[in-house]
Amino acid sequence: MLIRKLTTELISNSVLSKSIEVRIAVAMASDWAYERLKNNLKPNAKVRIILGLDLPTSTDLLKKILTEDIWDCRINTSLYFHPKFYSFNMEDGINVTYIGSGNFTKGGWGINDELFIKVETETQNIEIETWFEEKWNESKKIDLDIIQRYEAILPKIKENEKANEKK
Repeated sequence: MLIRKLTTELISNSVLSKSIEVRIAVAMASDWAYERLKNNLKPNAKVRIILGLDLPTSTDLLKKILTEDIWDCRINTSLYFHPKFYSFNMEDGINVTYIGSGNFTKGGWGINDELFIKVETETQNIEIETWFEEKWNESKKIDLDIIQRYEAILPKIKENEKANEKK
């Protein structure tokens, strides 16, 4: 099934409010998406997020994730980590995964013209979960040292992003 606006799918269809476990792997995140997820999940939901660092995720958000310490967050340091992967295990035993073009940002979840495929079959979800676990295990737990090193290179990342927009 094709999904055009992930925010509508996740909130209006109660995917977030019914989720007990969430796995996200994305190239970029924003405070807006972080707050939407936090405000619409059950307080005891288990959340694991893998972020890439080659796109300009705010260091303020990374520090918030580290300080709030409500979810597990890891950084994948491989060159150009660019998945857009969202997987939800719900309290009724249903597992659903969305794979598409949108990052964990306001644009990626609802403003931009993005597209997601909704995966609901057990066989496909098992295969996808195996991929996530492999990436999780090769990623590093977020800490202040990683944030500070990223903060030092963030201006160059933003500069590259602007240069790519002009092409």
